[in-house]
Amino acid sequence: MPDEIDFFDLAALIKIKPDTTVERFGGMINSSFFDGANVLGTLSIKKLITFSTTMPGQNPITVTAEGKSLIDDANQKAAQDFDHLDLSILTQMSNGKSNIKDIAASVNVRPKDLAMHLYRLTKQDFAVYEFRSGGITLMLTENGFKRVKEGMPVKQPQQAPQENQEYKINDLKGQQPQTQPLQPMQPQPQAQQATPEVQQAPATQEAAQTTEQTADAIAPPGKKLGGKTMYIVIAVVVIIIAVAVLFLEKII
Repeated sequence: MPDEIDFFDLAALIKIKPDTTVERFGGMINSSFFDGANVLGTLSIKKLITFSTTMPGQNPITVTAEGKSLIDDANQKAAQDFDHLDLSILTQMSNGKSNIKDIAASVNVRPKDLAMHLYRLTKQDFAVYEFRSGGITLMLTENGFKRVKEGMPVKQPQQAPQENQEYKINDLKGQQPQTQPLQPMQPQPQAQQATPEVQQAPATQEAAQTTEQTADAIAPPGKKLGGKTMYIVIAVVVIIIAVAVLFLEKII
């Protein structure tokens, strides 16, 4: 029985509100009271609604659990993406088919499946419908004609979410070796700066000693040996002179 539900049933069921009554339903679907009662009888047989027929007075209509489930299912599928069957239905409608039975025969699907696709097309503004005299007529919108000409939309490749890319970048950063921060250069202690001068002092003393030794080597013997040496030299000179005088006297 649920498979026999068609788009007309679904569209009529959606029209029913909590305050809808049997007496007013015909006007809600642009039909007579008797046409409206006939539609309500069909929905009741398919267990989509219940209503009373007490006279006189207003008879409220109640949507059953099966009816509510059908509406929820239709709303969920209406949010899905446009597919090839939707395009086939629009193509048939663009060829002039506006009756549910003619469209169903052309696309060769079950009435309930066709009802879900037709409801999606109306929700996505590709088609509209109109109740009249206990029947329903389907028509394409301007967007529906454009979709038939354009065909199936081209799907763009999905990109990885930005958050995942940031996580990957953070992971790579976490794998990189951690480098030690550069330490600022510390000023050298003054004691170390003065060290070269201290080390140069012995070298200067050694150079002075070397200079004194060289001067002693170059200096005359008298200056080198001191005062006593001078007296010895004078004595030797005097002796030499005396010997020379004696030698001359003998010769003469």
